[in-house]
Amino acid sequence: KVAVTGANANIGFDFARIGEWVKTVCYQDNKSFTMRGNVDAGLVNPAVQWQQSTDDGLNWSDIPGATGYSYIRNFPAVDTFLFRLRAFDSIHITTPDCGITSDLLKVQVEGPPANYTISNNSPICAGQELQFYGEGAPSFIWTGPNGFFDNISSPHIFHSSTRDSGMYYVDIFSLGGCRVKDS
Repeated sequence: KVAVTGANANIGFDFARIGEWVKTVCYQDNKSFTMRGNVDAGLVNPAVQWQQSTDDGLNWSDIPGATGYSYIRNFPAVDTFLFRLRAFDSIHITTPDCGITSDLLKVQVEGPPANYTISNNSPICAGQELQFYGEGAPSFIWTGPNGFFDNISSPHIFHSSTRDSGMYYVDIFSLGGCRVKDS
């Protein structure tokens, strides 16, 4: 085993804020991300290999053909993905323990919200407070009669009127942006 000192492998998502190491997306978006890396001075003839872990970072496998400083990946299925960049002197390409590895990038691909609850306090009389309740998801958008709109988990109409009668709908969103509609 050869020790490499002085070099660092660095990675990040394209167009990400500094320190943004996790992306959360909805599988319905079939989103692609570009990950980029670089290697500081310290390797004589640097080569790189992108790697992926499917078991929370316990084991890593080389991604076939991903040997450049950028890697583009599409995410159409619900799962969690970990990536890193391994850098090494090119003469050590077949020695897995030789070289350095970057920090991790994580992509969480979510499905639609499933464990949410919504309810309301109807029926009520005109003039009473109409309340809606949403739990189990990061965000809600409510719409209904008489131009009703709100984007909090538990909105209300303080002094209801007969014009507020009717069907109310709520869009329920996961952190990654997956949406379901309920009423």
